Amino acid sequence: MMKEKYLVQTDDNMCLTFPKKITEEGMRFTAAVRLVQKGQAGALLIEGKQEAKEPFFGPQEYLDAEKGVSCAMQIAGAEKMTAIYQHKDWWIRPAFPAAFAEIPRRTQLLLLRGEENYLAVLAVCGREYRTDLSGMENGICVTTASNCSGRNAVSDICLAYAWGKDPYQCCEDAVSYALELTGRTAMLRRNRRFPAVFEKFGWCSWDAFYHKVSAEGICRKLAEFKEKQVPVKWALIDDGWLNADYDRQVLLGLDAAGDKFPMGLEHCVSRMKGVKDFPTAALFRQRKQGGLFAFTISGITI
Repeated sequence: MMKEKYLVQTDDNMCLTFPKKITEEGMRFTAAVRLVQKGQAGALLIEGKQEAKEPFFGPQEYLDAEKGVSCAMQIAGAEKMTAIYQHKDWWIRPAFPAAFAEIPRRTQLLLLRGEENYLAVLAVCGREYRTDLSGMENGICVTTASNCSGRNAVSDICLAYAWGKDPYQCCEDAVSYALELTGRTAMLRRNRRFPAVFEKFGWCSWDAFYHKVSAEGICRKLAEFKEKQVPVKWALIDDGWLNADYDRQVLLGLDAAGDKFPMGLEHCVSRMKGVKDFPTAALFRQRKQGGLFAFTISGITI
């Protein structure tokens, strides 16, 4: 039972219960949990540090990179829920749990419906830590981890929430408040310019070729579109073009794979524009910055 807790209640008696303190006694770690609110939105921030082990010059223990710190959150009054969870590192999908224990691991957004209102609970990636939600028998486990070794302190936002009559607005309000607290409001879709070229019909190589994409395959596909008068105005070369061993998931270099793009990406893009008469095309280029490689996109400003 939580002796020191925050209690947040919506207009129709859905309520959230958070601990005010997180203690990992085996790791000598204690953190304070701070609740901040703005209207019908709110957020939890965690701040704490691991106590050093004597002798101080000896080996020290650190927070687990993946497990980090965790606490239990209870929600009462919810009648139905939808969980948006990360089922692979690059994909998320919905689940419709009938009980809290069925909420999948690595849930990023939980949308709950009460008697009259909706409640959105958003796991937040802060400055150094990310949060995931998962189900427990009587609630939700909130796990905040850095995915980095050698960390013994936490000072970050972990989740945001918002409630109201409109489920879409609840999700937007939770995201907006999280971005406001982290100083990243420019990331809101309404604050970003959508490239005009993407208003037109486009094609992505992934569903046609997956990792077996090649210059010849792309140009054959574009020729087919031209023959069938499919009005494709832009194309995206998706994953598979890099010089990599895709069976072992090992990156071998930052250039295009020689067997798939023997003349390089730039030559492939020139052929694409010749086949389909694209007004513009995206070409990834690599350049060196301080010993590191970075990628830019030419042709389209995003």
